[in-house]
Amino acid sequence: MNFDYTYIYLFGFVFYEPMVVLTNTIFFLFALVFFKKLITFKSSYAKQMASFLLLLGASSFFGAIGHTV
Repeated sequence: MNFDYTYIYLFGFVFYEPMVVLTNTIFFLFALVFFKKLITFKSSYAKQMASFLLLLGASSFFGAIGHTV
């Protein structure tokens, strides 16, 4: 397949697929916020869910970096 990628130049860097980077970064930030809220609860379910959200947010963050390069 031969097609052009969507990209933008920002601060001297080339960002490929800027909307994917934006949505992954927003998802990462929301996951961090909900992690901080859930980790304060005492139940084990809340702590497990907080850990899950932290891992999910981290994978989204690395996905944003992967789509940028």
